[in-house]
Amino acid sequence: MDTPIQVKVNFSHEAYAELASLAKRRGKEMVDIISDALALEEYLDGEHQKGTLVLVDKDGSKRELVRQ
Repeated sequence: MDTPIQVKVNFSHEAYAELASLAKRRGKEMVDIISDALALEEYLDGEHQKGTLVLVDKDGSKRELVRQ
């Protein structure tokens, strides 16, 4: 297994509170939430590069997830 690399990140107070809240709700460490977010971003970017249309369905209403 690779040796972890320590990184210092500065968050706004609001972003830190959101990260802490999400970690608490999911019963995970904040680093795991960040890792999950990175994995999701990598997946979505790869799909976008392939031209895949990613949809979000809420109550039967579908919306395209637009990447910038």
